Amino acid sequence: YRCIIMSNKIDDSIGEWQNYIDNILMARGGVSRAAIHGIIDGKRWATTPDFGEISLSEIQSCIDGFIEPEKLQTEGIRIAGEAFSFVKMDMTDSYIYCKNPKTGCMICKCKKCIIFSQHDDPNIIGHCSATTLYLADFLKSFGC
Repeated sequence: YRCIIMSNKIDDSIGEWQNYIDNILMARGGVSRAAIHGIIDGKRWATTPDFGEISLSEIQSCIDGFIEPEKLQTEGIRIAGEAFSFVKMDMTDSYIYCKNPKTGCMICKCKKCIIFSQHDDPNIIGHCSATTLYLADFLKSFGC
């Protein structure tokens, strides 16, 4: 199930998710790569060309981590085949931040989708996080 916000209305028949990546996450800066997947089926709704393929088991592991974070804290997180160390989590805003030596990743869980955004520059952690949370809050406000 998809929901697209057009003029303050939700329209689930138009595949405009790529606009959220291009016009919000990438345009605001701080994000190097991003992907949006459905929570129910794990299908990719939108992505940047250089974001690897996130498997259904990796998506499910992240979703489960919002319920039981202990496993992510001890075993880490895999995203598109890359291993990441758990750094922090916020249950209120439904986000997880993780990193590896090359990149950091913000994972935001919305009602119907999950957003993955990565940054390559360690100096822009805050910018990547703020941009991703902005999009997540926007989508949540429309029930997405």
